[in-house]
Amino acid sequence: MKHFALLFVVALAACDGVVPPVADAAIDRTSPVDARSDASVTMDAQPDATMDAAADVADASLPADSGVAIDARDRCGSGPPECEPGPGTGNADQCFDAPSCFLRAVQSAIRAVIAANPTYFDMSAGTPRVTNEAGYMNGVVDELRRRGLCAIIDPNAGDEIVVKHDNDLAENFDILTADSVARSGDGIFTATCAPAWF
Repeated sequence: MKHFALLFVVALAACDGVVPPVADAAIDRTSPVDARSDASVTMDAQPDATMDAAADVADASLPADSGVAIDARDRCGSGPPECEPGPGTGNADQCFDAPSCFLRAVQSAIRAVIAANPTYFDMSAGTPRVTNEAGYMNGVVDELRRRGLCAIIDPNAGDEIVVKHDNDLAENFDILTADSVARSGDGIFTATCAPAWF
């Protein structure tokens, strides 16, 4: 059974270009910002299951709670990213609640930025209070782009980023609290807009 599960994850990774495998191994998982315990990172979080690269690929490519088998490539995009501006407006009539395509990729990018840039954060209270907001926000956007996704800081909400693979849809993520604490729990995902507006 273990081999079947591994083959399933490998097959998903091979056929789904949404989130390329991530070299997360360099992240210090014993620090107070341990990726396995979002409670130590955010105020709204729930602990995630395993956060290795294969889990990020599998979790980001399939809706976690739908219970319906769908082809993630149809909904979340595949192939090379298309980052040119989309035809959407981003207005409420085009945005809705749906399972996220990119939540695990964003969470992994946040962990990578925290691990790679300790000077951007004050950890004295046990949570990553952001001391360099521009560095943190741009770092997460750059990390997502490095992983093959399109991402920007939302020009209408400086504490949010927007992520897409192509112009079919874009997703918003609120990754910074009003108190300047980095957020990475499941509550960071706020909406899907279709078609993409950026």
